[in-house]
Amino acid sequence: MDGPALLDSHGVRRPDHRHVAAVAMLQRCAGNRTVQRLLSDSEPPPVQRADTALTERQKVEKAHKSDDPTDIKEIKDWNQADETEKIDTASALAFN
Repeated sequence: MDGPALLDSHGVRRPDHRHVAAVAMLQRCAGNRTVQRLLSDSEPPPVQRADTALTERQKVEKAHKSDDPTDIKEIKDWNQADETEKIDTASALAFN
């Protein structure tokens, strides 16, 4: 099913265009941070406990600071964000 392996000058396998396109699509759907976690060799992050859940305002601040689509999608109450935060996070969704 796979074609011949693409090797660089050091003999390391390079992903072909299908793999690159699949990762790009996953980033658009799930967010950059999520894809980085999936592709990293490190251990998965600990599960967030319910008693440490963020308030809606904290979610807005976190998303505004990180510009990560995953964080932005966690926000349920946009009334907690001011106009600048709304514009900045919308831009982050559009261009990240």
